Amino acid sequence: MKTALQFIAASMLLSSVGLIPLSAAADPDEKKPMDQQVKPVVPEKSTPHPTPAEKSKSAQSSDPTEGNDTDAVDRFSKHIKGITLQHRLNAADTPQPLKQVKADPLILLQTFKQDVLAMMQATAKPLKISSEIKLLLSEAFAKQQQELPSVTVQTEIDATGKGLSKMGFPAYRHEEPAAGEVKKFSADFKGLDGQLEFTEDFANLNYQIDFSGLTLEEDDNYKMVWDKTTSEGKLDADFVPLKTASNLSKMELTNSQENFKMLIENASSETVLEKLKNAVEVHTGNFKLGKFELHQGDTQSKFDRLEANFGGTEQADKVDFFLNTKFNGAVLPKDVLGESLTLHHSSQLALRNLAAGAVIELQQAAREVESQRVKGALSEEAMYLKLFSKFMEVLPKITAKSPEFALSDFNLNFKRF
Repeated sequence: MKTALQFIAASMLLSSVGLIPLSAAADPDEKKPMDQQVKPVVPEKSTPHPTPAEKSKSAQSSDPTEGNDTDAVDRFSKHIKGITLQHRLNAADTPQPLKQVKADPLILLQTFKQDVLAMMQATAKPLKISSEIKLLLSEAFAKQQQELPSVTVQTEIDATGKGLSKMGFPAYRHEEPAAGEVKKFSADFKGLDGQLEFTEDFANLNYQIDFSGLTLEEDDNYKMVWDKTTSEGKLDADFVPLKTASNLSKMELTNSQENFKMLIENASSETVLEKLKNAVEVHTGNFKLGKFELHQGDTQSKFDRLEANFGGTEQADKVDFFLNTKFNGAVLPKDVLGESLTLHHSSQLALRNLAAGAVIELQQAAREVESQRVKGALSEEAMYLKLFSKFMEVLPKITAKSPEFALSDFNLNFKRF
């Protein structure tokens, strides 16, 4: 039981910290920070235009890191070597030096923040900054594929130092024909818009992102449809989420060859980071899911109106974390229960009597290692190792107040149909 409590404590405590990396696809072998200046990769003008089949074949065979991987998404992610960022201040004729960073949104945001602060200190306000962000691809892929569109960011900073950055990524369609063992693949990106508001010292940031959608298809068998998604919130100076709200209208995955389908509709979440009187930081919020369906052959599972609420409370030098869930109209496969049933469920789950001082120590350590990662001093793997080591170090302190795992309310109703 003690071991189970430790794992439960780990899950709930680490989720309460709120430092969730937003890692994009990157070179899996890259471990060092990449903040040096680079030159953009530009195909030679004399390079003849290959046929579509030759493009796909060349992109596979020219890079020794690719092996025999025939999955299009994996192939593309392995070609991503980083992100380039370049600014132009007050419509200057000459842009500032090009910078290259690891393909990680938080590291990119940290670099953008440092660059803007440097320009604000060196230039009289108000000022305007035009920025261009591009994926840095392997030379073989860049030569054989059409150029990807860039993200443009227009930033205006007023005389007081308050700034507004507006970002745009245009719609884009990419296709790869079948070639040998390589499957036909297409990606139809509908576009993305966003904005970031910040104070003079970047102490507070408000963001808003509107994602218009994405469709991926492979070999007429696999298809993913990701519909419109919105996200907004507030971050502190270290990019820790203080408040978030996200909405996903629909996501559907299908594989006709395996007779598989997964459907998610009307998913939303809201979180607020609260500091309790004993200084423990707790994310309070909710998650809602209108519909979830899973089909595999003749087997079908379904959940309707799933809701979860989570947060924490204090009691002197101790802290409790809770998770309340409920759903209506869940349908499980007949071979699970022996007959077709509809389930209705609600429960209240709590992890109580954790030592507040030890929780604070763990949260501070998590902030520190995440800050090091964002600054490029730690790889993501090293960050997780340090965090796990710290957790094991403070675990005896966390459990010093005789913690308990409580299921205070559990309801499960069955209906035949």
